[in-house]
Amino acid sequence: MMNSKLSEYVKSAASCPIEGALAVAGVTVAAFTSGAAADLKIWSVGQLIASNSTSGPSAADTILTASFNTQMQINFFRTGSFNSGDQVFWSPNNNLKFIDYTNSNDPAMWTGTQTFDGNGQAGLTSFGGETVHQWDTAANSHTTSQDMQNKLTIGDQAAFAIRFDVNAGDLYYGWVEVTATVSGIVIDRWALQDSIGVGAVYTPAGSTAVPGLGGLAALAMGAGGIRRKRQRVA
Repeated sequence: MMNSKLSEYVKSAASCPIEGALAVAGVTVAAFTSGAAADLKIWSVGQLIASNSTSGPSAADTILTASFNTQMQINFFRTGSFNSGDQVFWSPNNNLKFIDYTNSNDPAMWTGTQTFDGNGQAGLTSFGGETVHQWDTAANSHTTSQDMQNKLTIGDQAAFAIRFDVNAGDLYYGWVEVTATVSGIVIDRWALQDSIGVGAVYTPAGSTAVPGLGGLAALAMGAGGIRRKRQRVA
């Protein structure tokens, strides 16, 4: 099923050059799908992290690049299966940070709606019950594994926070959503704010957004119309 889905994805992305679709080192990167909030760019991926035989940069890396700024790029690779290998992410431009837990080199994962910003999620609890978080550098030296699976079991879906520091101080916040499978980690979606210093809101895939005031007003108007129609029919 995964191979079929991946083949379809690569074929459609390669034949439809749209915003966010970019072929790098033999890997087709996610196509832009929507903006869930003002200035938040979300890309669908649906791709298993590539397996490499070496713990370093490779043409086999799974690569994500922001369509609006190519300085914002994340490379992923794995050195084994979900349980036995490292799931690694890094930045070739050395400008990426992520929120870890308890001073580890592993990203904190969130399963519910969350806003990732400069606060580094201070005082909030991440998936697995961790409460100590900080921004950590995803260095391009590969000195740490930065595993994604340490808080996940097969079937879990969660997201971790990222931010890029562009032009020495311009911070762009975002997230990467993944699912743990028997074959490894699948990157489901990723997102970035295209405005400097704005927090990135993560809403789990498939969740139903709560309507704002405008939406509630529209619902009330619709309900009132239905009641009036029923009264006329009666």
